[in-house]
Amino acid sequence: MKTKARGKGKVENKQQVYDTLVEGKGRSNVKKEQKEKQKQKQDKFQQKKQVKKLMKEEYFIEAENLNKGSFFTHFESLPTEIWMQITDYFELRDIISLATTCKMNRSLYLSLYTHHTFTQNTLTAVSIKNQLSFLSEFCPNLRHISLRNCGNRLSDDEVVLVQNFSRLTSLDLSSCKNISDACLKSVPTSLTSLNLSQCVRISDKSLPLLTLSLPSLTNLNLSECFTLKFTSGLSALFQKPSQLLNLNISSCYNIAALDGLSHLTCLQSLDISRTQVQDENLIKHVQHLTNLTSLSVTSNNFLSFSGLTFLPFFSNLTTLDLSLCKNLG
Repeated sequence: MKTKARGKGKVENKQQVYDTLVEGKGRSNVKKEQKEKQKQKQDKFQQKKQVKKLMKEEYFIEAENLNKGSFFTHFESLPTEIWMQITDYFELRDIISLATTCKMNRSLYLSLYTHHTFTQNTLTAVSIKNQLSFLSEFCPNLRHISLRNCGNRLSDDEVVLVQNFSRLTSLDLSSCKNISDACLKSVPTSLTSLNLSQCVRISDKSLPLLTLSLPSLTNLNLSECFTLKFTSGLSALFQKPSQLLNLNISSCYNIAALDGLSHLTCLQSLDISRTQVQDENLIKHVQHLTNLTSLSVTSNNFLSFSGLTFLPFFSNLTTLDLSLCKNLG
């Protein structure tokens, strides 16, 4: 019995020794992890210290040298790729703010602006007004601007800024449902192409402005401007001979008369689809447009074959669309 007891005591002593060893090993691992974390903190601290030292040595120069512009020269000399990475943490509004307060390198800021405009979904965070102001400052020679589908974010106040682009030839305002007749008073006279499709607040009052203020206009899109009534036909729009080459007034459901269309002797493309134009009116006014190469009269429920008697005189016509005209079936 004593021998067994002694044996049992030896076993218990071994278990205690084993437990002690395991516990000691665990403690040593904890201490080791703590040392590693402490070392990582020290390494990070040293890195930050080195960065601050480099920044002081490279960029934080004496105040007397600031007046000489050397401070900005250091930053300007950074590669554009580095600027791209830095400004990935900026919002587009910050870049515009930076560009409007510091003119050290125009091409650099344009690169940054383009980079953020086309690679980040941040446009909604910046007002269109700020963007146009920025572009008018750095890109005054722009020839084409598209603001289509800006919806309710674009108003007359923003469109007024377009007049700062004196060389602008093409302006797309389609589906900008908040703009009204007032904005057309400020568009550049250099325009040759204007798209007002689905601008539902454009009314007959603005029509004379289009020809009086835009003498070089060659392309005009008024499709789906449902509020246009053309009470005097097209005579309000074209009171004198025009250089217009392409006219789209499709889906202007209130149009029934084409008076004034005969002034458009240079017209090459005409779209009067989904209007109320009838045979007699079509023959009377369209037959003078002998330079037409494309004519679209789709979805017209008032047109019959008798209204197409002028077609033999259109030797230049290459495209004719009469689809969905019920009376031609």
